[in-house]
Amino acid sequence: VVLVTTKSGHVGKTTVTLNVNIGKGFARDNYDFMNARDYLYWERMAAKRSGDDMNLVNGWGTGNDITADGNKSSNGIYSTSILTDKNKYLLDYGWQSMKDPASDNYLLFKETDFMKLNTQDAWTQDYNVSFSGGNDKGKYYSSIGYYDETGFPLESGYQRLSFNLNGEYKIKSWLKASGFVNFSRSETNPNYMSDANFWSVVAAAPPTFKGANLDGTVITLLNNTQNANWNEMKNYYYRRNTAYKTTLGTSFQVDLMKGLSLKLSGMWYLWMKETESFDKELPTAPGKLNSNRKASATYARKLDQTYNAILNYNVSFGDHNVSAVGGFEMIDKYNYGLSASGQGATSDDFIGLQFTAPLDANGKSTRNMSTTHTQERIMSGFLNATYDYKSKYLFSFSGRYDGYSKLVD
Repeated sequence: VVLVTTKSGHVGKTTVTLNVNIGKGFARDNYDFMNARDYLYWERMAAKRSGDDMNLVNGWGTGNDITADGNKSSNGIYSTSILTDKNKYLLDYGWQSMKDPASDNYLLFKETDFMKLNTQDAWTQDYNVSFSGGNDKGKYYSSIGYYDETGFPLESGYQRLSFNLNGEYKIKSWLKASGFVNFSRSETNPNYMSDANFWSVVAAAPPTFKGANLDGTVITLLNNTQNANWNEMKNYYYRRNTAYKTTLGTSFQVDLMKGLSLKLSGMWYLWMKETESFDKELPTAPGKLNSNRKASATYARKLDQTYNAILNYNVSFGDHNVSAVGGFEMIDKYNYGLSASGQGATSDDFIGLQFTAPLDANGKSTRNMSTTHTQERIMSGFLNATYDYKSKYLFSFSGRYDGYSKLVD
């Protein structure tokens, strides 16, 4: 037997309450990464002692072309180069220089904190307004709330709007009714990159990433869609994750006679989730585009129903006391799911699955669809009776019978 207790009103007064909670999260700094100057010193010293080519195209090598477009060529991603009279003007625009520990030259570089490019302040806001009251016949409680939480990864977050109403009323001296409804709608904005990449690969990106081309255009990514500037990459993705939760419940308590009462109750819990995903034509590496335009959508629904009937009996006569409770419960759970995916839309504006191409270039289907249906049911009956004499001698009997749809003879 499942008992659900919610906040309720109080007899004799009407109350309006406003609760506001605002907080800010701080990420644990697990690693103390070097700045660009220290990074260049130790990387180039290690490369020199290992006999490596010092002019490689990477974070510490001087083979980078700072004039190249980092969105079109991997030669233009990093800023490390030899300082010359031709490029020293960049020192007036935030670039830095240092003595090359591996040669007699001076290095020119720009420092970019890649982690800061991909993080946001993690604020939490929680607002709730409630109303409650009642009299000798009944009482009520209602509230509406809004919750907003931003995650550390850029664009990640969670928002929820919720509503709650419950009350009870004495219809007759022998009949009392109560009920409640809870509803919430939430939106989840996922971390576009994997959590492992966010906290490790992104954090450890070379601090000499150029960040922007010399003409001011922002460089979208380093070498793949996970190691990227999500201020820019977010524009290539469409994601929607919406969940709905509704709980309805009602109960009636009937006093049949002195010491004998019957309580009937029922509760529905409905959960639904909708997701949509669409990748626009997006860069996957400098100078490379993915034009598959993958799209997918899912819908899931779960309905849980619970019904109870409980009979209570308590009586005392002389030194004899008898109490008994018997009841019946039924729980029914039904789940339904639908998912579909495809690719090959002809435009970034066509996010619907109906715009995906039925076949790819090799004649294979690009579309996938599936549905799921599951159901289970539990039915239970129980009885408990006790008798005592002068509170010294006690006799008790209990019995229960359960049937479960997943347990087959």
